[in-house]
Amino acid sequence: GSVVCVKAESSFYKDVAVKRFSPKELSQPEAVRQSCQTEQLVLKSFKHPNIISLLGYCLEEDGMDRVYLVYEYAARGDLSCVLHESENVVSYKQRIRIALGVAHGLHHMHTKETGNPAFHRDVNSVNIVLDESYTPKLIDYGFALYTPREENHSKSRSTFNSSLVSD
Repeated sequence: GSVVCVKAESSFYKDVAVKRFSPKELSQPEAVRQSCQTEQLVLKSFKHPNIISLLGYCLEEDGMDRVYLVYEYAARGDLSCVLHESENVVSYKQRIRIALGVAHGLHHMHTKETGNPAFHRDVNSVNIVLDESYTPKLIDYGFALYTPREENHSKSRSTFNSSLVSD
């Protein structure tokens, strides 16, 4: 496919995850470019134990316009695989800890004191990864939405109300 994630070794970090986008391989290259830019902006401004860390990125302008995003590596993979495909049983205590971690990460994004808060808009078990100790980390911010602090409540309310009152 056009989006490839691989585990790699780094001289600065033990292991990293590299996500490669090739916008020209996709039917909507501008959408992919915008998604990558949004992800970079969100991850550069939000530092939290339950939000994946963006360690670096690179744009390769060689006619293919590849974009590489380098993240911290989450050894256990995505939550969906851990819950449904793993041989290891996740205890209820671990599940509660995972749910609380996700809630803490989202709370941090929604109430960020400095700068603009952001809204993930694509939270699901595939977009939550777990490190070796089952600490959850939110990933994939391509659909994230920034809302200026002063417009935060009125925009959310009007969008919510208009979707409820459709004819």
